Amino acid sequence: MWIFKLNGMKGSRFIPLALLLSICLHSCGNKDEKDVVTEAMTAYATAYFNWDFPSAMAYATDEGQRWLVFLSSQVTALDIEAIASSPRAAEVEITNIEMEKGANSASAIVRARGYLAIDSIGRRPKRCEETTFKINAVRQNGTWKVNGKPER
Repeated sequence: MWIFKLNGMKGSRFIPLALLLSICLHSCGNKDEKDVVTEAMTAYATAYFNWDFPSAMAYATDEGQRWLVFLSSQVTALDIEAIASSPRAAEVEITNIEMEKGANSASAIVRARGYLAIDSIGRRPKRCEETTFKINAVRQNGTWKVNGKPER
């Protein structure tokens, strides 16, 4: 009985207030879809621009994985040497995410900073201070995956 008279509140007022509080607390823990796709794109782009292609595979569609496998097959000793001697890791920032409500696809701009750009076979990769790319993602079985490769 004490629950209905808490601080002088009548049961009819306390229950809706408790339900509202419960809903607010529950929704604070849920991420909105834009946050979820941003996290997937950020994880993919961070791995991709740091030449961690095996980690990027987890965030890629089948098409994206085929690109990553091809890219991995082109890595040379010069590339590995450049990566190992790099003073810092590449940084990425995801901006301008576009997605329709309820859509299963999204696109965004990735700003990559301080990354090593892949060059021709036999040539050392070049450090790029900042470049923007567009990436696309699709929802597959409830999980966001990057489709294809970053485009300039």
